[in-house]
Amino acid sequence: MITFTGIPTTSEEKKSNDGDGKKAVRKWPPLEGALPMRKVAPVLSSSMFTLSICSFNVLAESYCSPRSHRNLPDADFVFSPKRRELLKETLKRLSMSFDVLCLQEVDTFDKVVYPLMNGLGYDGYCVIREGKRDGCAIFYKKSVWSCLASECVQFDDLASLATDGSTSYSDSNGHTNALFGFQRSFLRRNAAALIVIEHSASKQRVVISSAHLFWNPGYEYVKLAQIKYLVERIHRIARMNSYDPINHMIPVIMCGDFNSKPGSIVTDFIKNGVIDGRMTAPWRYFPEQPLSDICDDNDDIVAKKLLALDIRTKKTDDSIDVATLPSRGGEWKRKSLHDEKLQDSSSKSQTKVRYLLDFSLNKFCRWLRIFGIDAALETEDEEKERTSNKGLIKIFNRCREEKRALITTSNRLLLRKDCPPGAFLVNFRDIEKSFIDLLLTHGIVLEPSKFLTKCTVCNGKISKVTSPEMRNALFTTVKAPDDSDLCVYSCNGCSQPYW
Repeated sequence: MITFTGIPTTSEEKKSNDGDGKKAVRKWPPLEGALPMRKVAPVLSSSMFTLSICSFNVLAESYCSPRSHRNLPDADFVFSPKRRELLKETLKRLSMSFDVLCLQEVDTFDKVVYPLMNGLGYDGYCVIREGKRDGCAIFYKKSVWSCLASECVQFDDLASLATDGSTSYSDSNGHTNALFGFQRSFLRRNAAALIVIEHSASKQRVVISSAHLFWNPGYEYVKLAQIKYLVERIHRIARMNSYDPINHMIPVIMCGDFNSKPGSIVTDFIKNGVIDGRMTAPWRYFPEQPLSDICDDNDDIVAKKLLALDIRTKKTDDSIDVATLPSRGGEWKRKSLHDEKLQDSSSKSQTKVRYLLDFSLNKFCRWLRIFGIDAALETEDEEKERTSNKGLIKIFNRCREEKRALITTSNRLLLRKDCPPGAFLVNFRDIEKSFIDLLLTHGIVLEPSKFLTKCTVCNGKISKVTSPEMRNALFTTVKAPDDSDLCVYSCNGCSQPYW
């Protein structure tokens, strides 16, 4: 239960009722890791009011599968009127205790849920997911609250926000969209509902959201983008409906099914307001992979610097682009900062990205290996099986098992539902440009010390040969005369000699 009595700040004394009905004065300490609360719009009445709110995923019928929910009753119950009656009874009991109900996976809004809640004295707003039957809904007691504004949030907008609005793999000029696979992965049909309600007595306004984020733990970057987009939309509607949009923000309550555990990227972003997004890049992050395998030592330094930034004032001298929480009257901004030392440590950090290329990219694969980048190649047998229309895509499984990002020339692979996230599409007409695009997109910094350390034949490690016997054996194998002035190297995988 949340109680508003005026302008809440962390140091302000609040009045509340104790068990004996006497007035008590309590100071609210700041939450650990939380941001100091900004001033909210002043109330027009000093009368105290309470707002009790509940968030509840009602589980849509289309998701009532024993495969995902093992303890469900039999199908006769799930798809029978008994389930709807149980839902009605549950909502009736919740209505006795809560002023606002935020629901997810509501698939019977018009026929069941809204008529029931309206009869219980509630009004509501629902957003249906694109191409689906279910959605997110918010109900509020209309005798106490009135709705001033509502807004629909479709998270599929993320697939076209930073582009010209197209999600195709090539533009009108035939130029390949190398990020087509990454861009398309944001099309998940998730949604959120936003409303601004006003208390009838005190005229206090509150923004409430009911959201449902993507479920898959392998797509943390999608959930991170969704929650950031949700906060941006909440901030905008809160500012638009504030009594003083420039200097004050009305209170916000975020509810929903975020499909995230405590300590996850999403919860850390909500708590801290800033996160190192590189940790969730689909070419670096894989499910159940320790963060120590994603970031090297320099990355950890950068991440700690990010979390240490003052995201309230945004006054800092560090040199990295960070997404900051909205400041007073401000929008979300990308802040370019100026610490040469941090910039140097960030640029020198070698991202631990590993690739798997389809069989047609043999030349592209050799280029990556020459620059010291771990790049595996699809075998000829795997390529024949893939192109024989048998439906078996072994390179997909290899990407997941070996924790590699897919590079391909086939846009058809990217259209498959089981395609690994973050697959990179190479334009076979201009592979030189595609190579540069890959390095820039994935943040790969070429280090001369890593050049010529990978075997161009098998991707093994190249090391110097010091034994005279091994030198002679290598030259004998390739039928070349031994020159004592040459520095000889050999692959530890296929014994390919280099000099």
